[in-house]
Amino acid sequence: MVPYWRHKHPQSVEAKGVKTLVVTFNKAVDTTKAVVAVTKGTTKPSVTSTTWADDKKSATIAMGAKLTEGTYTVSVTGLTAAAITGSVTV
Repeated sequence: MVPYWRHKHPQSVEAKGVKTLVVTFNKAVDTTKAVVAVTKGTTKPSVTSTTWADDKKSATIAMGAKLTEGTYTVSVTGLTAAAITGSVTV
């Protein structure tokens, strides 16, 4: 596998349940530097928390409201010069 810093995309972004997104990387992430943001089109939905897995290869993002139909984009900054982004359509 190619390290995450050589990609502009995470390995995957998935909708899990009605209020949760999960972003997965192919390598552990420096969670002290990573800043996670979610957008849907031009809006920024409310994020109540971001919890990193023990292996630091995935983050569970708890949303403030139920996911509605559309495309959600997760951006992770602070790891590379450019944001690492991925999307999921629900």
